[in-house]
Amino acid sequence: MFGECKWSAKKVGTNILRELIAKSKSILDAHDKKPVYVLFSRSGFTEALKKQANESVLMFNLQDIALTLDAI
Repeated sequence: MFGECKWSAKKVGTNILRELIAKSKSILDAHDKKPVYVLFSRSGFTEALKKQANESVLMFNLQDIALTLDAI
């Protein structure tokens, strides 16, 4: 699992996912595992990223995080 957290007023876009995939490449090359990418964003995600995401990309916005904390 590889993650990235952005705390800005700007929505997270496909560039952040591409950068995370690139950062994880050297670790993945040494292991034969399917990666999971987790993105956290205060301001949400661009439509382009939502369209590109698949089952290996988990996305959590501030509301998702708050709901999870309320359940604890």
